[in-house]
Amino acid sequence: MVLFSDWNKAKLSGIKTSILTIVNTQMKIRIKLIPLAFAKSGMKLANPILGDNGRVLLTKGAELSDNLLVSLHARNVSSISIQEEDTRNEEELSIERGKITRHIDEMFLSAPPDSNLQSLHHLILDYRLDPHL
Repeated sequence: MVLFSDWNKAKLSGIKTSILTIVNTQMKIRIKLIPLAFAKSGMKLANPILGDNGRVLLTKGAELSDNLLVSLHARNVSSISIQEEDTRNEEELSIERGKITRHIDEMFLSAPPDSNLQSLHHLILDYRLDPHL
């Protein structure tokens, strides 16, 4: 059961990295979209990797090895989703949610009072705070 999730984008050495955090009843899991160059042996995939033809190359949960990383690089895979334990506490998660909310609110500050824009604002905010709605 998913209790909380948030979406945060960060820049890492000039390369976009996306982070999705899901807190479930068993443990906190953090899902990151990272460039393949940052992947290391032992990491677990959060999502399957598909080839150009749509066939599954690696399944969700597969553990990466040095050989798999070389193979993915040879297939021109640019980024992968990995999962790891999230050690942030509730206060840190709350602060991050506040930052996300403020950022989205700022994007709509100069928007005219339009019911469609207000609906879009709420949809984006709901998605960024909980993409599993």
